[in-house]
Amino acid sequence: FRLWHGLSRGLLPWEWNPDWWAGYPELQFYPPGYVYLGAGLHILTLGSLPSETIYQVLLWIVYLLPGVTTFWLLVRLLPNPWLALPTALVVLTLSAGSRSGVEGGLRTGMIAARLGLGLLPLLALSLHRWQERGGKRPAWVTLLLAAIVLTHPAHAPAAALIILLTALTGPSREPIGRRLGQATWVLVVGAAFTGFWTIPLIGHIDYAR
Repeated sequence: FRLWHGLSRGLLPWEWNPDWWAGYPELQFYPPGYVYLGAGLHILTLGSLPSETIYQVLLWIVYLLPGVTTFWLLVRLLPNPWLALPTALVVLTLSAGSRSGVEGGLRTGMIAARLGLGLLPLLALSLHRWQERGGKRPAWVTLLLAAIVLTHPAHAPAAALIILLTALTGPSREPIGRRLGQATWVLVVGAAFTGFWTIPLIGHIDYAR
Protein backbone atom coordinates (compact mmCIF):
# COMPACT_ATOMS: atom_id res chain seq x y z
CA PHE A 1 0.00 0.00 0.00
CA ARG A 2 2.78 2.45 0.90
CA LEU A 3 4.72 1.58 -2.24
CA TRP A 4 1.63 2.08 -4.39
CA HIS A 5 0.96 5.44 -2.79
CA GLY A 6 4.54 6.56 -3.33
CA LEU A 7 4.47 5.59 -7.00
CA SER A 8 1.03 7.07 -7.67
CA ARG A 9 0.97 10.22 -5.51
CA GLY A 10 4.64 11.23 -5.53
CA LEU A 11 7.81 10.71 -3.50
CA LEU A 12 8.23 14.12 -1.86
CA PRO A 13 7.13 14.36 1.79
CA TRP A 14 4.30 16.80 1.10
CA GLU A 15 2.89 14.41 -1.53
CA TRP A 16 2.65 11.38 0.74
CA ASN A 17 -0.62 9.88 1.89
CA PRO A 18 -2.46 12.45 4.07
CA ASP A 19 -4.85 9.82 5.46
CA TRP A 20 -4.64 8.35 8.94
CA TRP A 21 -4.50 4.70 9.91
CA ALA A 22 -5.20 3.51 13.49
CA GLY A 23 -4.63 7.04 14.73
CA TYR A 24 -1.31 7.58 12.95
CA PRO A 25 -0.44 9.48 9.74
CA GLU A 26 0.27 6.72 7.26
CA LEU A 27 3.20 7.98 5.20
CA GLN A 28 4.23 11.35 6.57
CA PHE A 29 6.05 9.77 9.51
CA TYR A 30 6.67 6.24 8.24
CA PRO A 31 10.28 5.58 7.12
CA PRO A 32 10.35 6.22 3.34
CA GLY A 33 13.47 4.25 2.46
CA TYR A 34 11.63 1.12 1.37
CA VAL A 35 9.30 3.19 -0.84
CA TYR A 36 12.31 4.96 -2.36
CA LEU A 37 13.95 1.61 -3.10
CA GLY A 38 10.81 0.48 -4.91
CA ALA A 39 10.67 3.78 -6.79
CA GLY A 40 14.29 3.28 -7.85
CA LEU A 41 13.42 -0.15 -9.25
CA HIS A 42 10.41 1.41 -10.99
CA ILE A 43 12.67 4.01 -12.64
CA LEU A 44 15.34 1.46 -13.61
CA THR A 45 12.73 -0.68 -15.38
CA LEU A 46 11.28 2.43 -17.11
CA GLY A 47 7.93 1.82 -15.47
CA SER A 48 7.45 -1.52 -17.20
CA LEU A 49 6.81 -3.44 -13.95
CA PRO A 50 3.55 -3.02 -12.02
CA SER A 51 3.76 -2.09 -8.36
CA GLU A 52 2.71 -5.63 -7.35
CA THR A 53 5.71 -7.16 -9.18
CA ILE A 54 8.10 -4.57 -7.74
CA TYR A 55 6.79 -5.39 -4.27
CA GLN A 56 7.40 -9.12 -4.77
CA VAL A 57 10.93 -8.49 -6.06
CA LEU A 58 11.64 -6.29 -3.05
CA LEU A 59 10.38 -9.01 -0.71
CA TRP A 60 13.02 -11.39 -2.05
CA ILE A 61 15.71 -8.70 -1.81
CA VAL A 62 14.73 -7.87 1.78
CA TYR A 63 14.64 -11.56 2.70
CA LEU A 64 18.10 -12.35 1.31
CA LEU A 65 19.92 -9.08 2.05
CA PRO A 66 20.92 -9.60 5.74
CA GLY A 67 22.46 -12.99 5.01
CA VAL A 68 24.25 -11.85 1.84
CA THR A 69 25.70 -8.66 3.32
CA THR A 70 26.79 -10.47 6.49
CA PHE A 71 28.58 -13.05 4.33
CA TRP A 72 30.34 -10.31 2.32
CA LEU A 73 31.52 -8.64 5.51
CA LEU A 74 32.79 -11.82 7.18
CA VAL A 75 34.59 -12.96 4.03
CA ARG A 76 36.69 -9.79 4.33
CA LEU A 77 37.33 -10.31 8.04
CA LEU A 78 37.89 -14.08 8.32
CA PRO A 79 40.79 -16.09 6.85
CA ASN A 80 38.53 -18.70 5.24
CA PRO A 81 35.29 -17.85 3.38
CA TRP A 82 33.69 -21.07 4.61
CA LEU A 83 33.89 -19.73 8.17
CA ALA A 84 31.55 -16.88 7.17
CA LEU A 85 28.79 -19.21 6.00
CA PRO A 86 27.34 -20.39 9.38
CA THR A 87 26.95 -16.87 10.78
CA ALA A 88 25.46 -15.61 7.51
CA LEU A 89 22.90 -18.43 7.59
CA VAL A 90 22.01 -17.59 11.20
CA VAL A 91 21.44 -13.93 10.30
CA LEU A 92 19.43 -14.93 7.22
CA THR A 93 17.07 -17.21 9.14
CA LEU A 94 16.99 -15.41 12.51
CA SER A 95 13.60 -14.68 14.05
CA ALA A 96 13.63 -15.05 17.86
CA GLY A 97 11.15 -12.23 18.36
CA SER A 98 13.21 -9.71 16.39
CA ARG A 99 11.22 -7.30 14.22
CA SER A 100 14.05 -7.54 11.70
CA GLY A 101 13.92 -11.35 11.60
CA VAL A 102 12.11 -13.53 9.09
CA GLU A 103 8.91 -13.68 11.14
CA GLY A 104 8.77 -10.01 12.08
CA GLY A 105 10.43 -8.59 8.97
CA LEU A 106 8.46 -10.53 6.36
CA ARG A 107 5.46 -12.40 7.67
CA THR A 108 4.34 -9.71 10.12
CA GLY A 109 5.27 -6.93 7.71
CA MET A 110 8.18 -5.00 9.27
CA ILE A 111 9.90 -4.99 5.90
CA ALA A 112 11.71 -1.70 6.50
CA ALA A 113 13.23 -2.98 9.74
CA ARG A 114 14.70 -6.04 7.99
CA LEU A 115 15.98 -3.90 5.12
CA GLY A 116 17.77 -1.66 7.61
CA LEU A 117 19.34 -4.72 9.24
CA GLY A 118 20.63 -5.83 5.85
CA LEU A 119 22.31 -2.45 5.29
CA LEU A 120 24.28 -2.49 8.57
CA PRO A 121 26.92 -5.03 7.38
CA LEU A 122 27.35 -2.95 4.20
CA LEU A 123 28.13 0.05 6.38
CA ALA A 124 30.76 -1.91 8.31
CA LEU A 125 32.18 -3.27 5.04
CA SER A 126 32.51 0.22 3.57
CA LEU A 127 34.49 1.27 6.66
CA HIS A 128 36.82 -1.74 6.70
CA ARG A 129 39.60 -0.28 4.55
CA TRP A 130 39.48 3.04 6.46
CA GLN A 131 39.82 1.12 9.71
CA GLU A 132 42.83 -0.83 8.45
CA ARG A 133 44.71 1.83 6.48
CA GLY A 134 43.38 5.15 7.66
CA GLY A 135 43.57 8.13 5.38
CA LYS A 136 40.59 9.73 3.69
CA ARG A 137 37.12 8.87 4.97
CA PRO A 138 35.11 6.53 2.68
CA ALA A 139 32.91 8.31 0.19
CA TRP A 140 29.85 6.05 0.45
CA VAL A 141 29.53 5.98 4.24
CA THR A 142 27.35 9.07 4.54
CA LEU A 143 24.94 7.77 1.90
CA LEU A 144 24.72 4.37 3.59
CA LEU A 145 24.12 6.00 6.96
CA ALA A 146 21.34 8.13 5.46
CA ALA A 147 19.83 5.05 3.78
CA ILE A 148 19.77 3.17 7.09
CA VAL A 149 18.07 6.06 8.92
CA LEU A 150 15.50 6.55 6.14
CA THR A 151 14.84 2.82 6.01
CA HIS A 152 14.26 2.44 9.73
CA PRO A 153 15.58 4.84 12.42
CA ALA A 154 15.68 2.05 15.01
CA HIS A 155 18.97 0.97 13.39
CA ALA A 156 20.48 4.48 13.59
CA PRO A 157 22.18 3.90 17.01
CA ALA A 158 23.84 0.73 15.74
CA ALA A 159 25.02 2.54 12.60
CA ALA A 160 26.45 5.42 14.64
CA LEU A 161 28.18 2.96 16.99
CA ILE A 162 29.80 1.14 14.03
CA ILE A 163 31.17 4.44 12.72
CA LEU A 164 32.51 5.56 16.11
CA LEU A 165 34.09 2.17 16.91
CA THR A 166 35.77 2.16 13.50
CA ALA A 167 37.22 5.59 14.24
CA LEU A 168 38.48 4.49 17.66
CA THR A 169 40.09 1.27 16.39
CA GLY A 170 41.91 2.67 13.36
CA PRO A 171 45.67 2.70 12.69
CA SER A 172 47.72 3.83 15.69
CA ARG A 173 49.80 6.17 13.50
CA GLU A 174 46.82 8.47 12.97
CA PRO A 175 45.74 10.94 15.68
CA ILE A 176 42.54 9.78 17.34
CA GLY A 177 41.20 13.33 17.26
CA ARG A 178 41.46 13.43 13.48
CA ARG A 179 39.61 10.15 13.08
CA LEU A 180 36.88 11.20 15.50
CA GLY A 181 36.55 14.43 13.55
CA GLN A 182 36.07 12.44 10.35
CA ALA A 183 33.49 10.23 12.05
CA THR A 184 31.65 13.29 13.34
CA TRP A 185 31.61 14.75 9.82
CA VAL A 186 30.05 11.51 8.51
CA LEU A 187 27.38 11.55 11.22
CA VAL A 188 26.52 15.22 10.68
CA VAL A 189 26.33 15.00 6.89
CA GLY A 190 24.39 11.74 7.06
CA ALA A 191 21.90 13.40 9.41
CA ALA A 192 21.64 16.38 7.04
CA PHE A 193 20.73 14.06 4.15
CA THR A 194 17.79 12.73 6.17
CA GLY A 195 16.59 16.04 7.58
CA PHE A 196 13.72 16.40 5.10
CA TRP A 197 12.09 13.45 6.89
CA THR A 198 13.63 13.29 10.38
CA ILE A 199 12.95 16.93 11.30
CA PRO A 200 9.17 16.64 10.68
CA LEU A 201 9.28 13.27 12.47
CA ILE A 202 10.88 14.77 15.58
CA GLY A 203 8.52 17.75 15.43
CA HIS A 204 5.50 15.44 15.42
CA ILE A 205 6.93 12.55 17.43
CA ASP A 206 3.65 12.18 19.37
CA TYR A 207 2.01 11.02 16.13
CA ALA A 208 4.67 8.41 15.35
CA ARG A 209 4.57 4.87 16.64
